[in-house]
Amino acid sequence: MTGTPRLPDLSVVVPYFNREATVQATLESVEFAKRGLNVDTILVDDGSTPSAEEQLRGHRFQPDRIVRQENRGLLFARLAGLSAAAGEFVLFLDSDDLVGPDKFVAQVSAMRAGKADVSYTDCAQVELAQRHDPAGLHSLEVTEDTAESAVLFVRVQPAPHCPVFRTSWLRGLVEAPLFPPSPLYNSVAEIWFYHVAAPVPATVVKVPGTHTLVGSHAGERLTNHWERLGVASLAVMEAF
Repeated sequence: MTGTPRLPDLSVVVPYFNREATVQATLESVEFAKRGLNVDTILVDDGSTPSAEEQLRGHRFQPDRIVRQENRGLLFARLAGLSAAAGEFVLFLDSDDLVGPDKFVAQVSAMRAGKADVSYTDCAQVELAQRHDPAGLHSLEVTEDTAESAVLFVRVQPAPHCPVFRTSWLRGLVEAPLFPPSPLYNSVAEIWFYHVAAPVPATVVKVPGTHTLVGSHAGERLTNHWERLGVASLAVMEAF
């Protein structure tokens, strides 16, 4: 008699739009961070041409699932991934960023021990081409240590792929958000999540260590478009 299938410990949601050149590094870092956990990697194909399935065919590292949608932007790709997530916890990971090898175990363990809704860590930057060289880590960001969700989400605002959320907690927030998602917020998707979460009580834990890695590369990044980020941030703050 077959037992009940084990639900994932963690769902990793990777929004994707024509990022074949960088996403292999992202998926590789996820593979090495599993460390015995049941991790479900969901790649949300936001209307890539050709499809993400075609682009990734033949590559070594693959997501567990691909969810395809018409091109709606980063925020809506995250929401689609959250809707598909089956894990006890969920992490949003951009398709050109990395996780440290101990991130999943450290944050999931801390959240279970503290019955936390959110956990976060310190952050560093690494060249994607030199990701296997420990000496390549630089620009260490030591984030403020706080147990207050309002401080974390409004003042600290950690890197987009830094927080791990309890899936049921985050899903409850976005089902009845303080203000609705909008294409205006796509370039600052994490800021929308943060502002929706800020007024809601949460148990927050900071996990020691630099487990969040920003991937540096020569390709296009949203952070290179300050004008888009500025307009989107103002729109979020006005709605908040």
